[in-house]
Formats: sequence, structure tokens, C-alpha cells
Amino acid sequence: MPRIRNSDDELFVTQLSNPSFLGQCVEELKQRSAHGDSANHIQTLNAEVDGLRCKRERVIDGYVDGTIERQERDRRLTTIDHDIQVAQDILNRAVRTASMDTAKLIEAFAPLGESRMYSVSVG
Repeated sequence: MPRIRNSDDELFVTQLSNPSFLGQCVEELKQRSAHGDSANHIQTLNAEVDGLRCKRERVIDGYVDGTIERQERDRRLTTIDHDIQVAQDILNRAVRTASMDTAKLIEAFAPLGESRMYSVSVG
């Protein structure tokens, strides 16, 4: 076995080749999915993006009605558009994370365990 050079190497040598550790990772993923934390977070982010889009429309309506000047409209839209982009980026990451299911996780870790000839149960 190669000599361990630093803590990162130790992680790969000991933890990511340890069937028990990988099994714990899979169980944690299952528990998080079962609790629906991801689904609630995604729903909250969707509501936030929708709310920001409505706010954007109100600013535009205010400009069209003449209650908001062009400079104020531009200032508000810049802020709202930035907030929408940030929320949308977080939402995209949350959706990608939520789409990682147990089988995909096992498939991703499989090469680490092939040399040790072990498997992690999906069920």
C-alpha cells in the first residue's frame, strides 16, 4: 500500500475504501430523501422566485403608470433581477442534489470498492 502523504490521501485510502463508511453515506442520503428536506427547500425556492417575478412586474407596472421614474425603475429591476438569478442558481443546485438517488450514489462509488470486492446494499 502506498505511503499516506497527507490527510486528503488518508481520507481516500481509509474512508472511501471502507464499506462501512460508504454504507453510512448511502443511509444518510436515504434518510435525507425520506424526510423531504430537499422537496421543501425546492418548494420554498420556487415560491421565492415566483414572488420576485411578481415584484418585478409590479415595478414595471409602476413605471408604465408613471408612479416610478425610469432611474428608480432601473435601480429596482437591477436589484430584483440579481435576487432572481441568485435564487434560481440555488434552486438549480438543489434540484441537481435532490436528483441524486441511492442507486446513482452506489454507482458513483462502485469503482472505489471494486478492488476490495465489496458491495453496498440498495435496499
